Order: sequence, then structure tokens, then C-alpha cells
Amino acid sequence: MERKKFKIIIFLTLAFNSVFAQNYLDSLLIVAAKNNPGLKAKYYKYMADLQKVPQVGALPDPDVSFGFFIQPMELMSGNQIGQIQLMQMFPWIGTLKAAKDEASAMALSSLELFRAEKDELFFNIRKNYYRLSLVNKQIQTYDSTLILLKSLEQLLLSKNKTSNTGIPEPVNSGTQLSLFNSSKQNNSMGMNQNNLQSGQQKMSNLSMSESNSAFSDLLKLQIEIKEVTDNISTLKTSYQQLTIQINILLNCKPGTVIVVSDSLNTPLIDFNNPTIFDSIKANNPMIRMNKTDIQVFQLRQVMNKKMG
Repeated sequence: MERKKFKIIIFLTLAFNSVFAQNYLDSLLIVAAKNNPGLKAKYYKYMADLQKVPQVGALPDPDVSFGFFIQPMELMSGNQIGQIQLMQMFPWIGTLKAAKDEASAMALSSLELFRAEKDELFFNIRKNYYRLSLVNKQIQTYDSTLILLKSLEQLLLSKNKTSNTGIPEPVNSGTQLSLFNSSKQNNSMGMNQNNLQSGQQKMSNLSMSESNSAFSDLLKLQIEIKEVTDNISTLKTSYQQLTIQINILLNCKPGTVIVVSDSLNTPLIDFNNPTIFDSIKANNPMIRMNKTDIQVFQLRQVMNKKMG
């Protein structure tokens, strides 16, 4: 029962972190949509093109003129002291509609360009944020590895100190002779001394080989610690660069902190599904913009024919 509760707690924790990361990423996208200068420029261009639609579809402004004569003109109907003229130009039938349709198509093309800029901006933010999360996870992994390696280094250092202080002292030859003379008087003195020296040499060689092996392991471990430390330094530099890139896309200050969660909710896409490519062809803003540009040139051709 306790094991099931523990699994449920872990699942809820991961789900909460995933939801928090997704909500935070969505908030970054909203900030970018409001502050990014490139996206705002595309939006204002679309609004400007949209304002042209009613202007090109309306009649030209009437031309009103007023004249006053210094001396009255004598006419059959009486003297004329001035005149007022009102002139209104009427284009050929269908010209205004063609011009309005062309302006509407141009505004639609600007809208698709704005959508393409927004999609690219959101893609870059998501890409850099996912990379930032990956680098953060790698830094955490290397930090844990570094702690473990340093613990092993301390153990090897303690082992080396113990092996260096634990080497037995060479035994005095006089003491050896007295001990062996008292225990075994039948053996010769030269034989006993040679045997003891050989045993001491073997013990010394064994101690030296163990010390050299431990020292070699220590050097290898320290080299690995240096490599892990360098990797952590490189990853921290990459983390700072990605943070700066995200802040540039958000049009925020370079020192703005980007919160990174341990888990991210990435959608699963089945690229083998043929309907995905049909959806891309129908909804991709660049494809739709190219189709709209073709429509703009066709409508412009119609308008030029009517005006010519």
C-alpha cells in the first residue's frame, strides 16, 4: 500500500512539473508576441494594408472649384459675377471592385507573412527552451558525477596515506641472528640472514606495487574529475548563451532569469500519418502566402485591363 502511495506521489509530482513547464513556456510565447519588434513590424504592415482596402474601393474625391469675376459677365439670362464647378470622376465599371479585391489579397498576404513570422518566433523560443532544459539536466548529471568522483578521490587519498604509513620497518640483522640462534642452532648464520633479507625484499616489492597501483588509479580519477569539471564549465557557458538568445527573442533585458523545469510535456506526432502533410499544405502560412501572391498578380492584371 505504501509503495502504491509512493508511486502516486511521484506521478503527481511529475505531472505538476510538466504542467508548470508548459504554462511557463506558454507565458514566454505570449510575452514574445507582445514585445518582439520583428513580429510587431509584420503586424503593423498587415494593419496598414488592411486600411487601404476601403480607400481603393471608394470613388475618388470630388473636385470643387469656385471662381469670382471682377467685372460681371453679361449673359442672356443676366449678369454673372462668379461660378462654382463640381467634378466627380467615375472609373470604368468593375475597376473599383478589381482594385478592392487586389488590396484585400495584398492584406491577406501580409497576414500570412505575419503568421509565418509568429510561427518562426515561437519555434525558435521552443527550440532554445528545450535546449536550455537539456543543458540544465546535463549540468545536474555532471554535478552528481563530480560529487561521486570527489568522494572516490578522498577514499584513494586515504588509502595511499594508509599504505605509505603501513610499510613495515626493516628488521635489525643483529636481532634476527639472536632470534634464529636461540630457536634453531643447527642452521647456519649466513643461511638465516639470506632468507630474512629475501622475505623483506618480497614484502617491500608487494607494498611498492600496491602503492603504485593506487597512485595510478588516483591519477586516472583526477584526470576524469578535470574532464567533468571542464564539461560543466562548457555547459554553463552554453546555458548562458541560450538564456541570452531567449531574452533577445522576448525583447527582454539580458539578465532576465529563465525558469527551467526538470520535465517537459512534448507532444507526440505520428509522421507516418498522411493527413499531417495535407494539413501542412493547407495551413502553412508560407504556402498560403505564395498562393495569395499569385492571386494578387491575377487581380492586378484584371484591373490593368479595365483601366487600359
